[in-house]
Amino acid sequence: MPEQQDIRRKFASEHINNAVFYVPFAYLYQVRLGTPWKFLSWLFIYLMPCAFFGWMANCSGISVGAWLYALNFGCLALAIVTLYELGYIFNDTFAARREPMPSIRLYEINADYFYARTSLVVAVRLIIAAAALWLFVHIGLRFSPEELAPYLMRTLDSVLIIIPIFAVYNYWRGKWNVLLYPLLLFSRYLPFLLPYECSACHAVLLFMCVPCLSAIERFSMPKHRFPLVRHIIPSEESKTMFRVCYYIVLCAALAGLVYFKFLCSYKVLIPFVLLLLYRLCVAVLTRYHHPKNYLNG
Repeated sequence: MPEQQDIRRKFASEHINNAVFYVPFAYLYQVRLGTPWKFLSWLFIYLMPCAFFGWMANCSGISVGAWLYALNFGCLALAIVTLYELGYIFNDTFAARREPMPSIRLYEINADYFYARTSLVVAVRLIIAAAALWLFVHIGLRFSPEELAPYLMRTLDSVLIIIPIFAVYNYWRGKWNVLLYPLLLFSRYLPFLLPYECSACHAVLLFMCVPCLSAIERFSMPKHRFPLVRHIIPSEESKTMFRVCYYIVLCAALAGLVYFKFLCSYKVLIPFVLLLLYRLCVAVLTRYHHPKNYLNG
């Protein structure tokens, strides 16, 4: 792509290996995050609440053992990330070419490689995701209680629907496509609840835990310029303290709901408290040190 002053260059890594197009989690690590610290942070923020509320859903009705839950979780994580990264790849290539001021995350040599091998990349990604989902369903049907079979199939559907949601998001460019972002983001969280007898409460709590915060931050980005949210988050640097305040407010609100018996147990506070402590640690750390790629989303 020709040099332009208005192009937002956001290279997360100094070198990007073309193997990232095929290997699950590699694209996320090298192209979107760029450092081990950010990758570990992403894993904690994403997988911890999914594992916690998935286990709560599992324990609230017909349940499976810890080993089967772990296998279910691993298969779903592999399939979801593999497909979600495919959406990232199309976002950073074909979708970016239709924007006047795109965020450029791939070097020209990487983009050229992908354009020349698009079909192969898509095929490999779909095969990996299909294998993970087949293993999820096969193990589930063999070892889960028979009553959970319909839940396995709805989980399968929820993972596959990530593809059309991301396709619409990539095709619909412009200011207002950000309205689809909360749905797109939550599509990678919700499947972890669905193999079990989850309630609407589980889904709402999981959404509030991380996706809601990420959606609010998305509405504050300069490209989208939603005035109300920009008053709450006026700059990228203000996100650090906003995240702390978000979890303080949620922890207080949830504690109140439990106290007045609107929620059944203080256990629901655990992931919110862990994320609050994490955000407090990050706020302290970034006062004295600015990690590479911090706030470079």
